[in-house]
Amino acid sequence: MCSILSKRGKMRSRQRLIWGLCMVQAVLALSCRMVQDMGFTPIEAEDGLQAVEIYRRRGQDILLTMMDLTMPGLDGKEATEAIRMIDPAARVILVSGYSREDSAIVHAVPGLDGFLQKPFSAGDLRQAINAILSH
Repeated sequence: MCSILSKRGKMRSRQRLIWGLCMVQAVLALSCRMVQDMGFTPIEAEDGLQAVEIYRRRGQDILLTMMDLTMPGLDGKEATEAIRMIDPAARVILVSGYSREDSAIVHAVPGLDGFLQKPFSAGDLRQAINAILSH
């Protein structure tokens, strides 16, 4: 299961967050709660393919994409490439149980904006999101 998040309240263009984290349901629920505490509302997608389709339809509203490196349909690398074909300026954070050093695929994603190793804390998530949104 993947979640797509959007910012609560009034929005200017490109102030939404799409979050495609495919995880065990309990971890997904906890992660959704962390992001809700930051002011985002979860919207769910089934897999990497659906996350790309949502980006295709709503890309003008999407500010940041977070997704697991390992997902059904399209993995994180493939989904990132597909999203960047739609929008070369798309900002992406990949999430994985592997460390950044252990995951050669992370290095194969050109211009990756961020990486979070699972498990991560709410503080880690907030810091990663804020770092990308501040640029």
